[in-house]
Order: sequence, then C-alpha cells, then structure tokens
Amino acid sequence: MSTASEQTAIDNEKAEITLQPEQIQDIIDKIELSGVLGRSKLYANLLRYLCGTYIDGTVPKEIVIAIEVMGKNSDFDVKNDSLVRVYMHKLRQKLSEYYSHHGRDDLYQISIPKGQYALLAHAQHSPNAATAESHTELHQLTNTAEARSKQIPFFRLIVVIAIFSVLLAANLFYSELNTQELDKVNPYINVGQHPVWAPLLADDEPLIVVIGDYFIFAEHVNEGDSNRFIREHHINSPADLDRYKQSSEGTEDLHNLNMSYLPRAAAFALKDILPILSATGKNVTIRMSSDIKGSDLKSQHILYIGSISAMGELRSFAFQESDFTIGRSYDELIHKATGKVHTSGELDPANHGDSFYDFGMISSLPMLDGHQMMFISGTRDTGIMHMAHILSDQQYLETMTSSLDTSSQPEKPLSFEAFYRVIGYDGLNFDAEKIHVGPLDYKRIWGGEMMDVLQ
Repeated sequence: MSTASEQTAIDNEKAEITLQPEQIQDIIDKIELSGVLGRSKLYANLLRYLCGTYIDGTVPKEIVIAIEVMGKNSDFDVKNDSLVRVYMHKLRQKLSEYYSHHGRDDLYQISIPKGQYALLAHAQHSPNAATAESHTELHQLTNTAEARSKQIPFFRLIVVIAIFSVLLAANLFYSELNTQELDKVNPYINVGQHPVWAPLLADDEPLIVVIGDYFIFAEHVNEGDSNRFIREHHINSPADLDRYKQSSEGTEDLHNLNMSYLPRAAAFALKDILPILSATGKNVTIRMSSDIKGSDLKSQHILYIGSISAMGELRSFAFQESDFTIGRSYDELIHKATGKVHTSGELDPANHGDSFYDFGMISSLPMLDGHQMMFISGTRDTGIMHMAHILSDQQYLETMTSSLDTSSQPEKPLSFEAFYRVIGYDGLNFDAEKIHVGPLDYKRIWGGEMMDVLQ
C-alpha cells in the first residue's frame, strides 16, 4: 500500500519540470537519431525551433512558425491553411511513437500539449524512487535468504520441486494465453476481416500483388554507342514495346533493356499493406505490372498497388465502368457526369514549397472465376500512399464504406470505387477528402475487350 509521501512522489513524476538547455538539446538529439521523425527535414526543423523557444521561454504563434520554419510569407493565411496545425499534429504522434519504443527508459520526456505550440517536459522515471525501490528489494531479498538458511534442509527439495512444477505449469498456461492475446491485440487481423478485404483474404486462394513499375526502353543513338533511355506511359511492358514497333515506322532503333523502376510510393504503400496480408497468413506472390500477362489474371486474386499511369492492361478493368475517366494526362481525372476536372498538383512547379492536392482511388470488383481484383492507386505518389493508409485503418475503412452495401452475398459480390482528394506537402500525405464512393457495375466490365485481355 502506498504512503502519502510515496503517492506525492508518483504525482510529481508527471508534473511539468524545467530542463537545462543542454538537457533539452540532448533529448532532441536522441529523438532525431532514433529515426522516428522520418525523411522530411521539416519535422526536425520544427522540433529544433520549439527547442529554441523552450530555452528562450517564449511561446510562438502559428503565423510565426509558418514564416520562420516553413518559409511562408507574412500574408500566409493560417485560418484557411492548416499546414502548421497538421505538422504539429504529426509531430505529436512522432514524439508519442518515440516514447513508446526508443525512449521508454529515458529519464525525461517532452511533449506538445494539444492546442499549443510549445514543448513541455516532465520526468518519466524518478531516480530517487528507483534507488529506494532497489534498496527495498535488496533488503527483502537479504531477509528472505536469511530466513531460508534457517529452514530444515529436508524441506528444501520439496519446495524446489513444487516451485518448478508451478513455474512450468504457469509457463505453459501463459504461453497459450499470450498467443490468444496477440490475436486479439493485432489490429491487422481485424482489418483483414473487414468486408473490403475479406473477398481477397478470407479464403485459401492465392493472391498476386501487382506493383506498378515504370518500364524503361532505349533508343540507340547513331553517334557512338550510347543509348537514350525512354519512358512512355503508353508503353509499359515488353509486349507494349513490340506492338508499338510493329505498328509505327522509324522504330528500328528502339530496344528492350529489361529495365524498370519503382516509384517511392510503392515502398511506403507496401509498409501499410503487407502487415495485413501477413496477419491473415495469405499465400502471396509479388509481380511487377510490366511483367503481367493476361494469363496471370486467372485462378487467383489480384491486388494492384501503384500509379494509374503504371496499371498497364489492368487499367481497363479499373476505368471501364468507373464514374471517372482519365484526362489529357494521367495527372487528370474527369468526372463523367459533371465534366469536372481534378488535376494533381504534386509536380506543379507553382506548388514548390506549398501544400498541394493529389488524387487517390480505391476500387474492388469480382472476376469471372469468382476471384477478386482490388486497386490501390492514385495520380501521383501522395495519393497512392494515402489510399494504402486508409485501407490499413479500421476506422477509415468504416468511413469509406458507410454508404455502401458490404454484405457481399454470393449473388451480390462486393464491387465499388472510391476517389479521394489528398492533401500533400513536401512529398508527404497528410489528410484526404472523400469526393466519390459508389458501386461498380462489374457485369458490364466482363465483356468485349475485357475478355480479350484474359485470353
């Protein structure tokens, strides 16, 4: 039972304290070295800036942070642009992640209270309490040892055997209990059982994960032995290149290098998606979209992850009955009913250093043989990464499908599409707004040219 003084010590551990400049700087260094801040320098710059204001004893305003940390002009509208608030929210999450893993044993902890732009510090562990606890434990162990030394030797063997038996039984019991608890706490198991994922993961059928890569070919230059590398969106496989050479003149200098490259979004999307596949124990094969043939689309589930421009032959399945069509480039999506054009601003030079909008899509439809095909895609990297994030979070899944019938009866399999406008900054995805969710008429997809793809 805790005494009043012991309870006071416990309460003081969570009270705000004032750290010396070298102490707070050491904490910032450890957080940066841990890697939790990720690849964006803005998080480190923001944390360093808040460290400086902590040492100075000042609390910066939102507009000051926007100007001094993020390079905005003095006319930056903090009321209508949530850039600073978004970054502060993400930084709070990263600090929480650090103290949940790397910094669990740190003596001090820093945090950013909600609604504030300042660092607070408090003690995670009390050194005095730890020392007192160690002395108490040592004293108890010493007394126990002295007491045991006075016991009759005849009973020692009995006591040892009894303790060993109890420990063995407890170990077996808790091993089984821990296995059951792991199943309960693993969030990816529940995500994998959601009606959006169930058509792909609930059975024992194989799943092929198709990664949208960019096919590269070359043109031989007459001067010397050099080659000019070429990337064309409408040529995304060796078969595409062969067809192009057969149907076009002046293509004799084009040749296949057996080369492609992956966009960075594929790696970040897989980081969110692979734990779901692993938690359900699915038999998975990974292939590049430039290597996919029509015969690969039979007798297995299909999960595509990548940009719209890299879909290749799969693009027809995604857009045949979609409410959207591709515009003048793969950066444009046009809503068929209204004609409204949605254009990605990720690569627009005018948005350099500013937030921008990208677009993402998620769609799922049954195939002729009873298997399922799902797309995690977008116009650019930001959209792709956020779609994977949505599909790996139970709450986001529920929000996305709230207007859909997800009962998925045999006579009415799941078939839908969802489009999002994604807020991006500095190559990162922050938030998204749902602009369309609706069913797909999959029966109209499987006919005509779609059948030709599967031949």
